[in-house]
Amino acid sequence: MLVWSLWRDWWEHTIQLEEVFVGRHPPGEDLKLNVDAVVRSDSGFFGVGAIIRDAQGVVRACLAKKILEAHSPFVAECQASREGLEFARTCNLRVDWIE
Repeated sequence: MLVWSLWRDWWEHTIQLEEVFVGRHPPGEDLKLNVDAVVRSDSGFFGVGAIIRDAQGVVRACLAKKILEAHSPFVAECQASREGLEFARTCNLRVDWIE
């Protein structure tokens, strides 16, 4: 019963998040880049992730990368934006929106 309750809470939270993001796709033929970073202070590295979607929400490209440096969360987020833009360029995708 406990496992079911945890799963149900997780699933309802996931559905709520999806409902929040519906309609936040870029307009027309635009592409949107979403980036994020995770910092683990005890590991000496951080990770970045990037996903590029079109107006229908279809994933055009995605990236996950481990960077062997330790930074503050702010610097890691900035680096994630840079990595995402460089990735888009190597994929020959013109990004119109960044989040």
